[in-house]
Amino acid sequence: MLRALRRSAAALRRRVLPRQIDWKAAFDEPIAAATLVDVGAAHGTPELYALAPSAELVLVEPLVEYEPDLRAVLAERPGTWVAAAAGAAEGTVTLQVPSGAPTKASIHRRSPRTALGADSAVREVPLQRLETILRDTGARPPFGVKVDTEGHELEVLRGIGAAVDDIDFLIAEVSVKERFVGGYTFDEFLEATRALGFTTTAVLSANADRHGVVRYTDLLFERT
Repeated sequence: MLRALRRSAAALRRRVLPRQIDWKAAFDEPIAAATLVDVGAAHGTPELYALAPSAELVLVEPLVEYEPDLRAVLAERPGTWVAAAAGAAEGTVTLQVPSGAPTKASIHRRSPRTALGADSAVREVPLQRLETILRDTGARPPFGVKVDTEGHELEVLRGIGAAVDDIDFLIAEVSVKERFVGGYTFDEFLEATRALGFTTTAVLSANADRHGVVRYTDLLFERT
């Protein structure tokens, strides 16, 4: 009986909290982005690129491990790879890259509850504001932006600057519970998006841990 109840609870979580939906279905209006900006591109984000198949791409990813994948993406459609991290300032920054898990690389130290238990290499990478990246690449507005930077998402927003008026939508992985030491709170991130003129319009995923607790989620924000 207990086993059956556990299976039922797991099935309910899957129905109520789907891991991911079709991103395009979350938009009520046609997507007009001329450039899609993938901050924290890693292997690439096909669900983002499918939103506007004719848009150019700006892939922002500091880890050279992903170069073959990003070159393959750019072989299929026009765009640029920027080998840098995005943030609120210009310069360099230290990344902690866990052994065997580069997708978990972060500028921030993980909290005890989310620690990976793997050795990490320390790597210095270029740091640029998103405003600078868009200017230097000559990217054409309007923009659609995705941000997944393992706890550094709020700093990416702080680097948008004057480019904010050219961004139609923002998709971000947002921490709900603390995942990084000294990291932003869920409320702080939502307040920052509102200050930039965006409204939260959809939950694209709800990523539950083994206890069923959602510690981060992918949200869609659109221009108010």
